[in-house]
Amino acid sequence: MEQKYKIGDVVVLQTGSLSMTIIGDRLGDDPDSGFCFDGYYRCAWFNEAKVYREIFPQDALKLVARGSE
Repeated sequence: MEQKYKIGDVVVLQTGSLSMTIIGDRLGDDPDSGFCFDGYYRCAWFNEAKVYREIFPQDALKLVARGSE
């Protein structure tokens, strides 16, 4: 699976959510090519003073803003 997003991108859930930042991607072990993107991203967001982190599938996310390089 090809990655749509990169670390630092701001995304929301396709169904709507607070803005979240991509903080990592997950790598699966492919016997033929070694480690490769497995279709999931680690995201973080704030709600008031609390930080939340969760893993979401790429297809559940929608880009809001591209992270700076």
